[in-house]
Amino acid sequence: MKQIIISGEILPEHWWDENEVTEQDVTEQLAAVTPGEDVEIVINSPGGDVFTAIAIFNHIREFAKTHFCTVIMQGIVGSAASYIALAAKAGNPSTKIKAYDNSVFFIHNAQGYARGDYREMEKMALLCKSISDLICNSAYAKVSSDSVEDIHKAMDNETYYFGAEIAEHGYADIIEGADAENEEGVHALEKNTLLAQAKVEVKNAMVRLEQWENQCDDNKRLAAKL
Repeated sequence: MKQIIISGEILPEHWWDENEVTEQDVTEQLAAVTPGEDVEIVINSPGGDVFTAIAIFNHIREFAKTHFCTVIMQGIVGSAASYIALAAKAGNPSTKIKAYDNSVFFIHNAQGYARGDYREMEKMALLCKSISDLICNSAYAKVSSDSVEDIHKAMDNETYYFGAEIAEHGYADIIEGADAENEEGVHALEKNTLLAQAKVEVKNAMVRLEQWENQCDDNKRLAAKL
């Protein structure tokens, strides 16, 4: 069985190191799969650039139409990565999604940065709203046991799901490591620790994404001056 590894922040290009995940990284791994070979898509990512995630989602969705895939939520699967995690099931409903009893799944609305007057801010607000609707309708609502209204509320509230909670809301089919003595999933203390760690990872990812976007803007200004 072939493994497709999506581990690190989702970015359009490698900028800091080799730990980022780009569209090209994923397509190269998919291209190396032989016809008919089963695939495990292993994800451990706090998220990143939503447009790169959309491209990766579409590649995996098409791939899953001709290959049987199992998705594994290895650690944190948050933000843009939570969208990618549902791509194979969107392409083939028989896809199984496995999480662990200490996996973290995080959803929220699309975020963006704008400079300028109120018109620029309104444009960004509309863009973020449209992308959030797209993500909900094309992925979350197709697998979740929650209503669309409840999913949007969860996105509004920047909601983290832990272990068994991921399956309870329909985002995973299998919870590995759960036992009969702890049907509620991770203990409160462990849950708080996981939440703190996840929030740090997601915050760091958003900061680095903003830095990358600012660097791109600086390069464009420099090119204009040249």
